[in-house]
Amino acid sequence: MDDIFKQDHIFVVFQQGAGGNFVSSLIQNIVKNNLVELPITNMGSAHPVVDLKKVGKDYLSFGTLPDDQLKFKSQEEREEFYLSNIKIQYSNNTERKVIWTHDFSNIHLYKKYFPNSKIFVITQESIREKIALTCMNVLKTVLAKGSPGPFPEDQWQNIKNRWAFLSTQELESFLDIKVDQDLKELIIQEYPDIFKYVTIIKRLEYFRLRHYIDDSQHTQDDVVNNSLFNIETAKYIKNPNLQLYTVGATHQSYIQDYCITLPYYHVLDSRLDLLENVIEKLLDKQLTDSERNYLHSSFKFYIDKQDKLLLSNPIAYVKQLEKLAQISREDFKRKVKNEIRTLSLQS
Repeated sequence: MDDIFKQDHIFVVFQQGAGGNFVSSLIQNIVKNNLVELPITNMGSAHPVVDLKKVGKDYLSFGTLPDDQLKFKSQEEREEFYLSNIKIQYSNNTERKVIWTHDFSNIHLYKKYFPNSKIFVITQESIREKIALTCMNVLKTVLAKGSPGPFPEDQWQNIKNRWAFLSTQELESFLDIKVDQDLKELIIQEYPDIFKYVTIIKRLEYFRLRHYIDDSQHTQDDVVNNSLFNIETAKYIKNPNLQLYTVGATHQSYIQDYCITLPYYHVLDSRLDLLENVIEKLLDKQLTDSERNYLHSSFKFYIDKQDKLLLSNPIAYVKQLEKLAQISREDFKRKVKNEIRTLSLQS
């Protein structure tokens, strides 16, 4: 059998929240003829399938986030690190793999070192797609208790620390009150609409999408389709006035003609036909009846787990969430005032 570099792997490249974990797992099961039900959480997440990423040994991906590049002094050092580890890890294992990444700059590396592979890219061009996948990312990671992040534990903890700090920033602004950890936990438990809203709106702000919630016709460049290199979380927490990230090249600059692309709206509009067509291109064959039935039932199962308003109108979804959060805020303020009044009387 050909060695690991000559095998016809499938590399899946997608923005966070674009459902690439689901699609990757689906393709992998079809490749392995293991047509079993995918573990999708009630939040619609396929993150339970994380494989080697969780233990930091997913060397074939050449890194999962753009931030992973910051560990190396040069591009040459980066490539050599992954190549040497691939040669060791796959010396006796050369079967076809399905690998995914959020780092679009890896596309040229896949073509360079795995010339027989196919590169599948999920794209998002419309504001609807960008807002929907950003909300999905929050719902399935930051807010999804018990769903593991697809990263090594130290990296995942760093991401969680960053978003714990950012969500608290937004929470204090929304409530106009200082929020310590105990109060934050109380809000999460008793006012989940508030915490969901502030976390989602902060993530939209992170990608420079927040203004679209108030003015969908407003034109301004966002950074959803850019490589973003985050400042070290501890450094940012110490000085929040620093720039949160550096903006790198656009995704479009990395996507080449040899890539097989699929728009994210295939999820929003339940376009199973688009997904089926792409999978057949990736596998160089028509799906069998059993594979097609598996694809259809898995896709329906996945879509049924998603919030219908978020799929159809993500701006309306965020606006509805904002109204619920505002109602909860008024209730929260009344209770806080009552508690202060009670403490005042007791003293």
